Amino acid sequence: MSTKELIIQKGFLLFLEKGYKEVSLNEILKKCNVSKGAFYHYYKSKDELYLEVLNRFFFSYFKKQDVDYSNAPLEFKVRFLVDTFLMPYSEIATLLKQNHISAYFRFLFQAINTYPEIRNKVNKHFYIKGYYLFQIIEQSKRKGEIKTKIDSRAIARQLLSTIVGVSVLEGIYDVNKVRERFNEVISEYCNLLKI
Repeated sequence: MSTKELIIQKGFLLFLEKGYKEVSLNEILKKCNVSKGAFYHYYKSKDELYLEVLNRFFFSYFKKQDVDYSNAPLEFKVRFLVDTFLMPYSEIATLLKQNHISAYFRFLFQAINTYPEIRNKVNKHFYIKGYYLFQIIEQSKRKGEIKTKIDSRAIARQLLSTIVGVSVLEGIYDVNKVRERFNEVISEYCNLLKI
C-alpha cells in the first residue's frame, strides 16, 4: 500500500472513530507512522485529507453507473440501482473490521453539517438517484409492466426513501443483512406496482 493510501485509510478510520474535530494531525501522523514532511507531501492540511477521505469513501461511488435502462423488468432495474448504492458498505465494513457501519453514517452526517458544499453535493446525488428511479418507473409504465395511473415522481421518492431508510436502519446493526432486507422490500414494493 502506498503512503498516500495508508494516510487516507488510517485517517478515515480515525475520523470514523472520533469525528473530524476530535482528531489531531499528530494522531494521524502517529497512526500512519509517517513524518509531517511525508504527510505534507500529499496534503496541505488535515482539512484537505478529510475532503480527500470523503471523495474516496463516499463521492467516488457517486460516479459509478447505477442505472439500467434495458428492457429488463422493473424489479431487476431497482435491484441493480440498490446494488450500486450498497457498493461501499462491504469495503467500509472490511476496513472497520465489524459488521455494522453506524460510524460511517455519523461520519457522513458530520461532513454534511460541517461543509455546506458537501450537503449540496449529497443532495444533488440523491436527486439524481431519484431521477433515475423516475425514469425506470416511466419506462415500466410505457411497457405496460406496472400501473399507468400511479404518480411516477411520488413512487420514485418513496423508493428512494425506502432505499436510504433500509440502508441506515439495517446498516447500523449488520451490513450483511442490508441486502437480505432489500430483497424482501423490493419484491413486495414492485409487486404492489404491477398491473
